[in-house]
Amino acid sequence: MSERIIAIIPIRGSDDEFKEDPIPMLGERPLVEYTLLAAKEARLLDRVIVSTDSEAIAEFCRRYDIEVPFIRPSSLSEPKATVTDVLLHCIEWLETNDSYHTDWVVKLEITHPFRLEGIIDTLIKTALTQKVDSAFLAYEEIRSYWTLDQEGTPCLVGEEGDLPRKTRRPFYRDLSGMGAITRAANLKVRRLYGTNTGLIPIRDLFAIVDTHEGAPSSYRDKVGFRLAELLAPEFKKTVAWKS
Repeated sequence: MSERIIAIIPIRGSDDEFKEDPIPMLGERPLVEYTLLAAKEARLLDRVIVSTDSEAIAEFCRRYDIEVPFIRPSSLSEPKATVTDVLLHCIEWLETNDSYHTDWVVKLEITHPFRLEGIIDTLIKTALTQKVDSAFLAYEEIRSYWTLDQEGTPCLVGEEGDLPRKTRRPFYRDLSGMGAITRAANLKVRRLYGTNTGLIPIRDLFAIVDTHEGAPSSYRDKVGFRLAELLAPEFKKTVAWKS
C-alpha cells in the first residue's frame, strides 16, 4: 500500500501581504497563485489543502480547485502559534471530519513564490528514497558567516576562516517555506522535523525571493519587493503555467 502524501499551504490573512490588498499581486499574477499552481503540478501529492483564517482567501483558492475544507481558528493566527500547530490542526481535522489519515505532510508557503518546475516532487522523492523522516529545501552558499555571542562579540561560524572560496565548506540557508516534508507522526508529537532529516540544496536566483515580513523581498521593503516584481515575468518564461 502506497503512502499518502498531502500538501498544506498555510495562509494567514493578517500577514503583511494582505493588509493593503485582500489578494495581493506579484507581477501580473496574484501572489497566492504561484504556490497554488506549483502544488497542482506536483504529481506525487494526493491532496492539496489550504489552511487559512480568511473567508476571502479561502474563496479565492477554491477558484483553482484547491481544497479549503475549513476556516481555521483565529488562535492559530496569533503570534505565539507555530507552523507546526497549523499543520497539526489540519491533519487532525481531516482525521476527525473526513476520516482521512495521511502519512506525510508537505509544507508550502506563499512567501516563496518562485519554485522551479518539479521541485516539490524532488523533495518528496528524496524523502522516500533516502528513508529519512523529514526533509527541507535549502539555499547553498559558500561565504563566511558570523554571529554574535552573548556579549555581542562577532564570532565566525565554522572554522574555515580566510580560505579560498573553492575549498570552503558550503553553508545552507533554510528554505523550508519553499518546501519541507515531514511524517505526520512528527507533527503529532509537535515536531516539524524528525530525528533523521534530509537536506536538498538549491542554487538558483529565484529561490532567494522571500516576501515574508522581515525578509529582503518583503512588502515592507520597497526596493526588495521591486526586485521580486522584476523577476516575476522572467520566472514565468521558465514554466508553462496556465491560470
